[in-house]
Amino acid sequence: MKNLILIGASGGIGRAIYDELKESYHIIATANEHYYDLKNSIANIELYKLDLASKPSLDEFVYNINKRYKYIDAIVFASGFSDINMINRQDDDIIKKILDINLNAPIILTHLLVDKLLALSGIRESSLIYISSIWGISGASCEAVYSASKAGLINFSNALAKELGPSGVRVNSISPGVIDTRMNFNINLEDKLNLTKEIPLGRMGRASEIASVVKFLLEDASYVSGANIKIDGGFL
Repeated sequence: MKNLILIGASGGIGRAIYDELKESYHIIATANEHYYDLKNSIANIELYKLDLASKPSLDEFVYNINKRYKYIDAIVFASGFSDINMINRQDDDIIKKILDINLNAPIILTHLLVDKLLALSGIRESSLIYISSIWGISGASCEAVYSASKAGLINFSNALAKELGPSGVRVNSISPGVIDTRMNFNINLEDKLNLTKEIPLGRMGRASEIASVVKFLLEDASYVSGANIKIDGGFL
């Protein structure tokens, strides 16, 4: 069975990806705040507690992967952190946390783990997938830092596709729109209704709809690399 690292498995999208892929891959999953919720709800899961805003935690995780695995077939970065506020009202530590979780950690982990994918060069292809956001395409008011972090992730993915393609590593990103997950629980009902009115399909997306595209990119898209797939019900 192929080995897949899923960064951020306890979020709505991350958990949906796990459920979609668990029969096809050996999944090495990570979680932080909801680590024990995930561990208690899934039997025999290979789960690591990983704080994406902590370099020592990143180093410890990479050490464990290097110790246990000679190669990795795919890495999916599904973690995310958002704070809805005007830029002049965001604390420095919140700005740093957004950038660390959404952009810096994926870059660092890719840097430290990509050799595990390159180990398959000439044997079979491997894959990197980054979950970005439609706000990384257009930007969102009161989510400027979040938008910047997700835009950076898209361009990081695009550049890596060119860099790693000759070695047989496909790299893609996905930009979800308004998805009905825990991250959007803090949006009040009136705002949710107003958002829904702006979505041509007339509803919020489901995490499972993101997971199905992840599976497509991993298993049925052998000539797709350097793409950013927008999944937003026609919102943008």
